[in-house]
Amino acid sequence: MITGMSSRQAAREINVDGTLNAFRAAAAAGVRRFVYASVAVYGFHRDNPIGMTEQWPVRAASWLFYAQEKAELEQLLQAAAHADGAPDLYLLRPPIVLGPHAVGAKDLLPGPLASLGRRLSAGVRRLPVPIPVPALPMQFIHEEDVGQAFVLCTVATGPPGAYNITGDGVVTAIDVARELGFIPIPLPAGPFHSAARAVSALPALPPAAQWLEACGAPGGSLSAHRHRPAGSFPARLRPDRRSRAGRRHRPPRLVRRRRRLQVLHRPGA
Repeated sequence: MITGMSSRQAAREINVDGTLNAFRAAAAAGVRRFVYASVAVYGFHRDNPIGMTEQWPVRAASWLFYAQEKAELEQLLQAAAHADGAPDLYLLRPPIVLGPHAVGAKDLLPGPLASLGRRLSAGVRRLPVPIPVPALPMQFIHEEDVGQAFVLCTVATGPPGAYNITGDGVVTAIDVARELGFIPIPLPAGPFHSAARAVSALPALPPAAQWLEACGAPGGSLSAHRHRPAGSFPARLRPDRRSRAGRRHRPPRLVRRRRRLQVLHRPGA
């Protein structure tokens, strides 16, 4: 679904209809809380600020099918949560999730080539070859921290609402390429943003290629983590200052070690 290798109808039936069915079933069973994770719900708009809080409006992406469905689904869930007897709704908004199981069942190549794609992704080794890389900002979170966030919401550590969750700091695609063993040749981000927007707007673009839209905005979907009001959330959820998950040139540490969760902002009243 994420990589666009399934049909649009199948992706929607699973992503949107399936999640709504799960919410309705939870309400019918008397479940008290429902926790859902959404990515890219802010879209990839040029006016998105670098460092968005939960108060920034949820806006569907212009082209990327997956981000469009995620934004739509958040709004549908919030409407459903207002019904009598509905569970309390918790919305988690993580960035790119890393970890030994983060690829999961995603197919990187279509159909009969899917198994080859999985083997190639599992066999990535350090390749000291030069490659051009644009200076795109990126955020990551460890898969175990996402799991911890689910647990904390399930036991109602904080009030219902939307929460941005992310590791500390921001790295660039250049940092990631360097950590993978490549020799990055830095490119300015501006021309790459323009090219990504132009290509993603092409008609009849394959769903997998629509992910280029994510590279078309300077701020992308970067969440804020500098404007958290003191005391806005229990101390146990504040970032561990010893964590090095977001330090520059350290993205693989997100994969090798668990990092403590950073919950950013308390939802607005």
